[in-house]
Amino acid sequence: MSYRTKTYDPGRFDIPITIKRKSKTQNEYGEEIVSLVTVTDAWAEKELQQAREFRSGNAGVEASKKAQVVAKYTFRFVSGLAYDMIILDGDEEYNITKIADKNRQQYSEVIAQTNVN
Repeated sequence: MSYRTKTYDPGRFDIPITIKRKSKTQNEYGEEIVSLVTVTDAWAEKELQQAREFRSGNAGVEASKKAQVVAKYTFRFVSGLAYDMIILDGDEEYNITKIADKNRQQYSEVIAQTNVN
């Protein structure tokens, strides 16, 4: 019985991304400061999975549109990926919601979504 594994064309990894994790430190006054620390930079393939728009505001008040985007990123395997990390794609910040290692840990596949602000 032979198994065929999916191979990826490296040329399809055309989106530069940065994977970051949140780091908590304290300043001289004992206040907690949350900063983002870079885990790695990578080239990825991005597939939009879903996009939703929300309206907020009350009657008589100008409503504002808010959007949430869900995307799947595929990139070379990154060890130690965790759900508390984020992906920076240009100016967009995506929270990681699912992680899968593909093709015997040659590639990582991540589902991530933006926050609704």
